[in-house]
Amino acid sequence: MTEPWYDLSSVTPVARGARIAIVGAGIAGAAIADAMSRRGVDAVVFDPDGPAAGASGNPGGLVMPRLDLGDGAPATFFRDAYLFALEILARLDPAGAFFNRCGVTLKATDDEERARQVRLLAAGALPDAHMVSRNEGLHFPTGGVVDPRRYVSALLGDAEVRRERVIAIEQADDLLLRTKNSTDRFDGIVLANGREAIRLLPARGLPLTGVAGQIDHFPRVEPPVGAIAAGPYLASAPGGGILVGGTYDRIEAFATPVATTASTAENIAAAASLGVVVPADAESRPRAAVRCQTPDRLPVVGPLPDWGSYGGAYDDLRFGKRGPYPEATYLSGAFILAGLGSRGLVTAPFCAEILAAQMVGDAPPASPAVLAALHPARFFIRDYKRARPGKAIDQSQRLRPETNATD
Repeated sequence: MTEPWYDLSSVTPVARGARIAIVGAGIAGAAIADAMSRRGVDAVVFDPDGPAAGASGNPGGLVMPRLDLGDGAPATFFRDAYLFALEILARLDPAGAFFNRCGVTLKATDDEERARQVRLLAAGALPDAHMVSRNEGLHFPTGGVVDPRRYVSALLGDAEVRRERVIAIEQADDLLLRTKNSTDRFDGIVLANGREAIRLLPARGLPLTGVAGQIDHFPRVEPPVGAIAAGPYLASAPGGGILVGGTYDRIEAFATPVATTASTAENIAAAASLGVVVPADAESRPRAAVRCQTPDRLPVVGPLPDWGSYGGAYDDLRFGKRGPYPEATYLSGAFILAGLGSRGLVTAPFCAEILAAQMVGDAPPASPAVLAALHPARFFIRDYKRARPGKAIDQSQRLRPETNATD
């Protein structure tokens, strides 16, 4: 049974044929535009920098699974997200124009990792066609390297993209979206703009933070056959040469990431550890970007809660009261898809499919446990459950971006 604070029965569906706004034109925004288009909902996408300007604009990225032991919600989510991403890529790019199905090998770097991989194989963490054992580690023959810009473009399709910054979202009879130069009305709004989402009032209480990362493109270095990952990764670049990445670096809230020679040196060392020697005089084309992540490293997907209502309805959780509690209440027409971390190229389509189903009132393609694990209110509820009896929770802390952390 779904816990009342994660219950979705009070979500007001967006009608097919409606008009929604999507804030953010990266992989998250593009994926939700595609998922809603397939449900007969028109989308207008807002991004001041245009499509794939952030981390989704890297020259290449890996499509490979994250595998966890067991059948908990995170393990189920990441497995299903990988398989769904492969379906989406097969639909969008059957000829392999922007997805190089070269396979990806996850190296077993020590005995502990090798033992974990043996357990994953024994448990059937993926269907046999998607995972095989090799001397160097687990090999994913259906994985590969994607050109993120072309991936985003294919997902956006014919959606209207406006190069405008959204400065406010207001609730009236419907939703008002304000930019510097205009105000427009929509039947629904999806925040898909990463850490920038917490600048807007409906998402102000979410612990979305950023971590900087740099990849390096060495256009004249001969690539290996297939991609290799072991923390860092090395793969053939869509435009030739190799890609190596990515670093994880602290960054202040809303600061602009900058490529550095130190990060390039780190990526050169990573390439050597993966079996490719990059000459000291090799040309490098570095690119730094920010990934948006959450404390539990799972995305945030779902309707945006009415935070004031949550505070009143579930305050007794601090005292261990078992209920009954009322059903969750949400801001009408306001949704979010964010916190994809470094795995957005794989997880965004499945997150978008879940969210699109929630938005139009279809049954989501995920279990209640997975929906709860992705629910935007999960951090709020966890804080209440962990609070000492009688101790007030300082909700003002939720209005300040948390210190960024690395994985």
